[in-house]
Amino acid sequence: MEACEQVLRPDHVDDKIQGSVCTVEFVPLGQQRLLTVELVYNMIQLKKDVLMRQICISPLCKNIIDLVKQYPWNNFLQLKVMLLMTEVIEKSDNEGFRADFLTTSGIGPALVVMGD
Repeated sequence: MEACEQVLRPDHVDDKIQGSVCTVEFVPLGQQRLLTVELVYNMIQLKKDVLMRQICISPLCKNIIDLVKQYPWNNFLQLKVMLLMTEVIEKSDNEGFRADFLTTSGIGPALVVMGD
């Protein structure tokens, strides 16, 4: 779980590139981070209490939401996070997990900030 947390950190250190739209340099999101978000999604789909508990107490949820705030233009990331949130909100039978996930992820405040 700790390896996933490190990969999904928004302050991930790597070589910076300059985008074609602006002059700001940034670290690209990268395939590994996208696949790690997908891994978290697949772990949630398993509906195993041990995995769900670890996901909720770790900073994984918050890191994923922070990545969405950092890369709002990345459609691949947005699609993966939308699938993950749909799984948590609509398909999860565990109300405790759902509440813990939504709280630890900080999705509510993040949506308000991104909406502004």
